[in-house]
Amino acid sequence: MQNNIDYIISEKARTMGNMGGSGMKIGTMIGTKNYFFFFPDKIEDGTNGILERKMRITTTISFEGLSMKEYIKTKVEEDRTSIEDFEAFALAMSTENEYILAYPFSDIKQVKLKVNFFAGTITVNKTDKKMGGWDIIFSSLGKQKKDVKEFYRINPII
Repeated sequence: MQNNIDYIISEKARTMGNMGGSGMKIGTMIGTKNYFFFFPDKIEDGTNGILERKMRITTTISFEGLSMKEYIKTKVEEDRTSIEDFEAFALAMSTENEYILAYPFSDIKQVKLKVNFFAGTITVNKTDKKMGGWDIIFSSLGKQKKDVKEFYRINPII
């Protein structure tokens, strides 16, 4: 597998809310020509209710003695791993762990990838509606936001 050819990686991506629990998740986004995958390093969950004390709980995720980011980077950088093998591996991980996101492009009807000075976001819609049905799956793409945009300009999602 070759970065920027078979896949694109964003090491400080963020996703929020309904994608595997509540709260903000910070981790690694790997985009292929068929999927978005998200592997969280850290999950921040908190309460802001009137009757509840303000509280923030941060959970750090590791796998086989490595941080999730380090573990996933070693997987994609292995010489013998094909893109198909990685996608199968990531799909299997997502079924075993509710916090790992696997988002197949076959479910997407529309996509918006916005990159500006402050952030990069990926918003998808599973319907043909122009209004409504949009979900922000990545609220930030980190420093690699321009690389992500260029990868999907060359390899359109839809």
